[in-house]
Formats: sequence, C-alpha cells, structure tokens
Amino acid sequence: MKQYDYTLVGGAAMVQMLRFQKLPEVGETSMPINRNPAELYFGGCGFNIYSGLAKLGVPVMPVLTHAHPMLAERLHQDSLRYGFPEDGIFGPLAERYFQCLMMGDEQGDNLTIAYWFGKDVDGNGFQRRPVTFQDSFFTNSNAVILVMSTPDTGWQTVEMARKHEKPLIYSYRNDPAQISHDMLREILGETAVLFTNEAEARAIEKQFSLDHITDLFRTAKAQVIVTTLGKRGCLIYDKNSGRDYEQTLVPITSGGNGFVDAVGAGDGFVAGFLYGMSRKKPLPVCAQYGSTLASFVIECDGSTTNLPDEEALLARNQTRPDAM
Repeated sequence: MKQYDYTLVGGAAMVQMLRFQKLPEVGETSMPINRNPAELYFGGCGFNIYSGLAKLGVPVMPVLTHAHPMLAERLHQDSLRYGFPEDGIFGPLAERYFQCLMMGDEQGDNLTIAYWFGKDVDGNGFQRRPVTFQDSFFTNSNAVILVMSTPDTGWQTVEMARKHEKPLIYSYRNDPAQISHDMLREILGETAVLFTNEAEARAIEKQFSLDHITDLFRTAKAQVIVTTLGKRGCLIYDKNSGRDYEQTLVPITSGGNGFVDAVGAGDGFVAGFLYGMSRKKPLPVCAQYGSTLASFVIECDGSTTNLPDEEALLARNQTRPDAM
C-alpha cells in the first residue's frame, strides 16, 4: 500500500469572487473592480491546501466532499496526475449542487455567501450528505489534516485520528454555523498542530475563556500553534520540555509579482508550512515556505490558480534574507 504524508479531510467548492473598493452597502449600486467577476474558480479551504501540497510533490490521501460537477472532473484529473486514490472523494447527492460567492474589498475584509441549487433544495441551510469514512483512508498516513467541512466529517476525523493514533493537524476556520462549541472543544483537545490567524486565535480564546491561545499547551495535546499576522508575518509557538513554549516571529516573503487578491493566501501558507514539515525542516523554515507559497497565491485571482511547484517555491524562498 502506498504511504502518504497526510490524510487531508475537508471540502471543495466552486467559487465566484467579487472584489470592490469597499464592500457594498444598502442603497448603493456597487461595481466589482476585478477583471473577471463572473468567472468560477476551484476552491474551498480543504481543496486549496490539498492542491498546494499535491503540486509540491507531497503524497496526500484526499478525503474531500464537494457538490459540483466541475469539481468531479477536476478531482478525477488530479487523481490521474498525482497518482492519488479517489476512494475518499464524495460528490453531490442526486442533483443538489453547491457554490460560494465571495465579496472582498481592498482592505482585505471578505464576506462569503454559500448557496445550494438544483433539484430538491429547500433553502433551509446546508444540505447534508452523510458520508462514512473507511479505515483505509487513515491507516497509511503519517498524520491527519482537518479543514472543517461538515459536522459529520469533523466528528469522524477526530475518531479516526484517535483510533489509528495519528497526530491531528487542524486548520481552524471560525464558522459557528459549521462548528459547534462541543465539536470545537473535542477537535482542539486532539490537535497536535493548530493553524489560526489573529482573529481566529482571539475567537478561540473568547469561546473557551483562555488568557492566550498558548493555554492550549496545558489543556490539550497541542505541540505547535501557528498564528498568521498578515503583512507582519506569523508567530510560531513551539512547546518543548525546557519551558512552557518557545515563540518565534517569521516575517513574510516579500517580492514576487505584485498583489492581486488575498483569497486563499492563508490556505497557501498552511500548505507551504506542511510541505516543510513533511521534509523534516525546522519550524521557522516551514513558516518561510508557508509565506513564500502565499506570495504566489496573492499574485492572481483564484486561490489555486498560481500555485508553485517545488522548484519555483524553493527558488523564490531562497531570495529571502533569512533563507536557510
């Protein structure tokens, strides 16, 4: 059986992106400023991270749910291209399809509207497709990545990580509609490596009455917590036996070919960081790779449009003043 660095559990979606100088307000007509506002892109947090890792040559077992015929064909082609199995790909139920509309402004604020269409869609929230995970999705992987898709898959992922004694890596998204308080507590209790941005870290602190996100080192299985800080880089909190934790600030990768859109940059960071971990690199180097991959993502519309291969990633990363 083929061995995988990661089993990745998450979702994939078709995404339409509208970018404005400022977000629309009631009573005002707003015109998008992006070049192709009607274009659909392949996206979804799980798909973004999976695509980034796959293009870098990291062996990944994808466990992805989606509900769009265009994604079915894309994921099939990816399986042929990268040699990954399709056993863990769960498509739409009957003719119920799902799509996202993202609206963002030049300050980086975004709104996401998710909607279902097709037959037998009642318009009352998420149309769940029950899925059942197989042990084979997890037995041949070194670790499990969870990017929230549905409550059903969240619970199953935690159970499978425990059953097969695999470290859990969690890329957190603050979405109360998908992640209940009880589920989040269960996931965080099992998580070995946690990724958040600043707002997400504060949301976890507030929800669980933590003084700081690093309190998870005392109450959970966390070994590494990474918090991205936008243009200021990222903070790595690394638990070790000598003291509570070690903190490292890693600046962003500057340069590249300019800024177009930041959608998917956080997922790109996670993919680059996990690429570094798969190569047994020190955590600051992993963060360099994460920032460098994100620098590719922001150069084009679409969260997976401009993903680099391994050669391109390493070449750009080498231009950093602190490159190791």
